[in-house]
Amino acid sequence: MPTRKSIIWLLAAAALYFIAWNIGGGWLYTIIAILIAFPLGSLIISRFNTGSISLTQECPDRCSQGDELSTTITIRNRSRLPRFLLDITGSLGGSDASLLLAHAGGASSREIPLVFSNVRRGIYTGGGFTLSSRAPAGLARSRRGFMTDCPLVVYPRWRQLAGDWGSGDAGSGHAGAGAAPARAASGDYLGVREYRPGDSPRSIHWKTTARSNRLTVTEYARPVTMVPVFIVDPFRQGEIGEGDDSSFETAVSLAASLVQREALHRRDFGIGASWEEAAARGLDSDPEAAMLFLAGLRAESREPLGLDTAGTGWADATPVVIMTSHTAYATVDESDLVADYPQSMILMIDGRACGPDYRQRGLLLDDSRIDRLAGRLDATGCRFLLIDPDEDLERCLEGL
Repeated sequence: MPTRKSIIWLLAAAALYFIAWNIGGGWLYTIIAILIAFPLGSLIISRFNTGSISLTQECPDRCSQGDELSTTITIRNRSRLPRFLLDITGSLGGSDASLLLAHAGGASSREIPLVFSNVRRGIYTGGGFTLSSRAPAGLARSRRGFMTDCPLVVYPRWRQLAGDWGSGDAGSGHAGAGAAPARAASGDYLGVREYRPGDSPRSIHWKTTARSNRLTVTEYARPVTMVPVFIVDPFRQGEIGEGDDSSFETAVSLAASLVQREALHRRDFGIGASWEEAAARGLDSDPEAAMLFLAGLRAESREPLGLDTAGTGWADATPVVIMTSHTAYATVDESDLVADYPQSMILMIDGRACGPDYRQRGLLLDDSRIDRLAGRLDATGCRFLLIDPDEDLERCLEGL
């Protein structure tokens, strides 16, 4: 492919040809031939320089969002003649990297480390590379494309949470409202009651028994089973901002952190991009499948998140809905999910911190509408938490 420099050379040759044709200067034709020969020769050499070259890549099969991904590419020259000045540009994991290979020996191969910085969440089947050369004078450029068989899963960014449901501060400076559904800790003292068949003799409270002449036992709280079902909103218009700092990426990171906390305690949970999808996936305590689901999740839905809970039959489930502060969710308190599951949790990402221009377009809830929504959800018993991504997200998550 000709470059801008070669076009200038050919234009100069055309100008000299016009001059030579008018004045009859034979020596000018020699210069014209040289000017034309250089781009043509460069085109042939550059195409030869990228020929007989193959490229393969080796990389880890998984990493986390924002990591540096160290890979190894192997350049193999099948020709006996060496190659020079090869530009290599690669793309993998939503990140680009490039290098200049000064020399590739004939009939040889060479392994070169290549690092991709700040990889983005996703599931990738491989990488794409472009091999180009402008040798020797940059008057022509030859390109070849390569696709490498290098599957990669980039898991979402997540944070280790130290607390548990209801153990943190509901307010946390993030406009929290309502009471969190909590698991009662085993061993919490509740009081004494009469003995029932099946009670352990070790639980008998002898002083009260002697005073009342009736067998009395000490009662402790039993763990309350709470099965969270995480629903991550994939509404396209709800994605405010760009890149890793968008509201949707914040929501996915929040879901991943909560999933890891459930897995740490070896508890079952559900996850999906809608209530129906979560019901179809079922409950599990394995974080691998959940993290894989979150790695491939995209904000591709054209419709707001539907909260129809018909036919799921999860009586003990606690929906944990993670959504953005889009105006489509101003009446989420009227949804079937909140009516059927008053213990639900609504975690709303404040999109105003991700894209201030959206506020002017009227696509985001303002403070007054958020406060009214929080009050209505509080009246139903549902917990509401507004999360500001600009603040300490880890501190906010520990409040859950």
